[in-house]
Amino acid sequence: MKGLLVKDFRFLLGQKASLLIAVGLGLYFLVTGTDLSFAFIFTMMMACILATSSISYDNMDNGMSFMLTLPIQKKTYVVSKYILSVAIVLALGAVVLLMAVIGSNMGMLDWALEDLKGALLVAGVFATVMMAVMIPVYIIFGAEKARIAIIAIYGIIAAVLFVLKSVVKDSEAMINEFMARLMSLSNWQLALLGVGVIVALLAISMIISMIGLEKKEY
Repeated sequence: MKGLLVKDFRFLLGQKASLLIAVGLGLYFLVTGTDLSFAFIFTMMMACILATSSISYDNMDNGMSFMLTLPIQKKTYVVSKYILSVAIVLALGAVVLLMAVIGSNMGMLDWALEDLKGALLVAGVFATVMMAVMIPVYIIFGAEKARIAIIAIYGIIAAVLFVLKSVVKDSEAMINEFMARLMSLSNWQLALLGVGVIVALLAISMIISMIGLEKKEY
C-alpha cells in the first residue's frame, strides 16, 4: 500500500502545473464573487480528474500487467486509489476553504457562515459522486472506453433528472424546501449526515471497483 501511494503522489508532484491551475482558478472564483459552491466544486472536480488520471498512467505501456506481477493484491490497489482521491480532494478543498475563511475575516470576501456550510456540503457530495463514478469506470473500462462510459452515465443521470423535473409538479419548490430543512440542521448533524452519505457512496463504489478489477485480466 505504501509503495502504491508513494508512486501516485510522485505522479501528482509531476502534475504541479495542473495542481496550481486548479487552486488558482478556485481562488479566482472566490475573489471575483462567483458562487461559493462553484469555487469549491470546480477545485474538487479538478482534484478528482487528477487523481483518476493516475489510473490511466498505470495502464500505459502494460504498466498494470507488470505491477500485478509484484506482491500487490488487486484489492490493495483499489483501496490506494480511493485514499489518493480523497486525500487530493481534501487537500485542494482545504486550501480554498482556508483562503475563503481568511478573506472573510479580513473583510475581503463577503461570505456568511451559512453560505460556507452549504457550499461545503454541495461540493463534498458532488466530489464524492464524481469519485464514486470515475474510479470504477476507469478501473473496469480503461482510459479510452471510460470517457465514453462516463459521458453515457452522466447523460443518463441528466435525462432521469429532467424527466423527474417534468413529471413531478412543483419540483423546484420541493428542492428548495428540502435544502431549507437541510440547512436548518445543526453543524454536527449536518456533518454527520454528510460523512454518512460520503462513506456509503465510496464504500459501494469501492466494492464495484474491487469486483471489476478481480474479473479483469491483463
